[in-house]
Amino acid sequence: MAACLALAGCAVPATPIAAIPPSLEPPLTLDPTPSAAPSPTATALPGCRSRLGTVESLAYPSPILQKDIPVRVFVPPCHGLLDETYPALYLLHGYPYNETHWSTLGLDLVVAGAVLSGEWPPFLVVMPRIPDPLFRSTDGGRGSYEEELVEGLVSFIDRAFRTEPRPDRRGIAGISRGGVWSLEIGLNNPDVFQAVGAVSPALSVNSARPEYDPMVIVRRGEPLPARLYLLAGEDDWAREATQDLNLLLDGLGIAHEYAVYPGGHDDASWAPALKPMIAYLIADWPR
Repeated sequence: MAACLALAGCAVPATPIAAIPPSLEPPLTLDPTPSAAPSPTATALPGCRSRLGTVESLAYPSPILQKDIPVRVFVPPCHGLLDETYPALYLLHGYPYNETHWSTLGLDLVVAGAVLSGEWPPFLVVMPRIPDPLFRSTDGGRGSYEEELVEGLVSFIDRAFRTEPRPDRRGIAGISRGGVWSLEIGLNNPDVFQAVGAVSPALSVNSARPEYDPMVIVRRGEPLPARLYLLAGEDDWAREATQDLNLLLDGLGIAHEYAVYPGGHDDASWAPALKPMIAYLIADWPR
């Protein structure tokens, strides 16, 4: 890969989202014919409210692996045209997927439509690739994906985009192995993330050391993020351990939401379950 600027990473042109089909299963690549970008002038600014956002494919410099890591970012339509800053939601894929899995689930289109309609406030969605060996061979702390995301990716996004760099304006969520990472990172870093979600988290096969085990972290009695959301499928192999965490949180009096959706540990079950989770995580973000 060609050398990158430290700030901007290796960027390719943004992919405009041209239309929102009724299905939550869009093509993997959104590649419509782009329309001309509005000039940031007083007359053009009102029009950006009626436009869909874009999905940008970038690469950020890994502080641990010393190479460039792909990341996709949904950018709301008025970003860079108005004097506004935006919250950011970080989404972590499961194994053996990568950052494009969210598009397969239809999430790009769900977020774009909800922001365009005014149902949701404008915000950034950050969808990184979780590289091995950090993805499957680390459990937290120094030299792990926790350090990679908190000290590498979050800093990069805050420099490259107009974010609100506050914990109450950041959320993190993930699926399966990514759900375990979202719990470990979010619960151990409430000074970075105040909203945490986990979709079918693979807790039953998690062999983390105690200080990085979500089941242990919540027992420590230390401050936790304000908004926690757990969900699993009725026939999901991850349901039992997810329910165990739910019952533990209940017993400790820790506020959270727990949802069980139809289906199992698969795309068809995850796709319709994501929107309610995101709506809960971003409920406190300003409009």
